[in-house]
Amino acid sequence: MHWGLVRTIIVLPGTVLIFIPAIILLLTKDSSFPPKLITPSQIWFWLALLAAGIGFYLCVWTIKHFIKYGEGTPAPWDPPRKLVISGPYRCSRNPMITGALLLLLAEALFFHSWPIALWMILFFVGNAIYFPLVEEKGLEKRFGEEYLKYKARVPRWVPRLPPWEKSQADKQNSILKHVVPGQKEPYMFTKHDKKGYSSPVEGIEQKTLVFGDKTLMTEFLLKKGSTLPLHTHPHEQTGYLVKGRLRLYLGTEHYQAESGDSWCIAPGVEHGAEILEDSVAIEVFSPVREDYLPK
Repeated sequence: MHWGLVRTIIVLPGTVLIFIPAIILLLTKDSSFPPKLITPSQIWFWLALLAAGIGFYLCVWTIKHFIKYGEGTPAPWDPPRKLVISGPYRCSRNPMITGALLLLLAEALFFHSWPIALWMILFFVGNAIYFPLVEEKGLEKRFGEEYLKYKARVPRWVPRLPPWEKSQADKQNSILKHVVPGQKEPYMFTKHDKKGYSSPVEGIEQKTLVFGDKTLMTEFLLKKGSTLPLHTHPHEQTGYLVKGRLRLYLGTEHYQAESGDSWCIAPGVEHGAEILEDSVAIEVFSPVREDYLPK
């Protein structure tokens, strides 16, 4: 028996779905909102049954995927060793919480209990705060680019349809990749070509040259007088000015960049540039910028 899973079920779903609702029912039985069991003759009974069925199925389904594919449990003290992006996690990043919310909704309907409905709302609000501030940051550190790709494609709460297919991203990332006989790591080689540039901003053309699992290299052709607006992104960016001259804005500072100069910008730092002469720059992004991958 998976005792870690048993402890997880008792502590987490047990607390949220059984212990706290039971305490609420005991404390409110003589209050202005006493619990009252509904009967099969009421439509709420069947809605509660439907919510309970879907919620229970979601919870069991997600736990199975945590054990089988993640090699762990949903608990913070025994987290999965591998990123789980299969089954219900192809539609939403938090299907287990959705399942728990549906079970709480079923309890609130079965017992006609507004206090349990309030507990359901508080549970959702708590998780809506916890996930972006704590959980997702931890997943980014543990799984890196793999999680960032997943996060960019699958919503936190509202299910996406059709479900995300990881193989689609794998195919896109394998463009022009080959495996050297006897060598485990893939490589990518491209010849110089004047075709394939796009122009995201007037006066600026760009083309992705090569990319791998962790980094992506892009060439920028910058026309004199154009401006790259201030912006931020979650990628580390390293650049080298092949030729030309520009005024580079990094955070609260600005620098006069000339041929041969280089820079490195941490994720989240606001940056931009004024192009003082026709210029060519090469920049490397990590993790891979999905929006720069060849279509």
